[in-house]
Amino acid sequence: LKRSEIERDQQVRTAEVAALKSVEDARIRSQIELSERRMQESQAMADAESSRKAIIEAEESVHLAQDRLTAQRAGEIAKINAELEAATALYKAEKAAQIAQIESESEKASADLVQEQLKNEMSVKAQGALEMINAENSMDPGLVAMKLEEKRLSVLPDMADRMSRPLEKIGKIHINHVAGLGSASRDGEQAQGAGSIVDEVLDLAFRMPAVKKLGEAVGAEIVTPDKKTGATKNRKNPRSTAN
Repeated sequence: LKRSEIERDQQVRTAEVAALKSVEDARIRSQIELSERRMQESQAMADAESSRKAIIEAEESVHLAQDRLTAQRAGEIAKINAELEAATALYKAEKAAQIAQIESESEKASADLVQEQLKNEMSVKAQGALEMINAENSMDPGLVAMKLEEKRLSVLPDMADRMSRPLEKIGKIHINHVAGLGSASRDGEQAQGAGSIVDEVLDLAFRMPAVKKLGEAVGAEIVTPDKKTGATKNRKNPRSTAN
């Protein structure tokens, strides 16, 4: 009986040990599987982190490359713009210089043309004056006298108006003495002498260009002012002296 009990107890213990061993083996396997899963998860997380870091690094590389490319393009664009501005400024300067040269040449040509025209006009005027002088020099003395008479007659009304004023106001000519008038006491002779003075003055005014010739025309003493001293000079007509 005891032996059977002992064997039964042994079988029970053996079964218990087997059960405990089975449970322990299951626990150990579970822990091993859990550890393996954790390791796998950690590896997956590590791989994911590595992938994330790789992605970040790739993105940073792309951004850096883009920044470098942008900076390079900006530098190239700035260089192109600077070269374009320099070329534009040079072109404008060359065009301005060409325009200034053209304007200067045009002004010079215009000035030369005006000068040539003035020269031609002066030459024509000089030639005309020379021809007129030559024509006048070649005129017959009788024709010259006729033209002078026509000139005298054309200005006679104005001179008559002047002669109606006091004699001392005529053309700033002062008559101080007239020879050959006769006695002042005889009215008829005095009037006749005054008339001859008028005729002589008119004749002189129309025929002689210089005031000093007046005495030679009328036989009178003419008072002319001295330009330097302001004094007057008396000029006698040789004909009046001879008379």
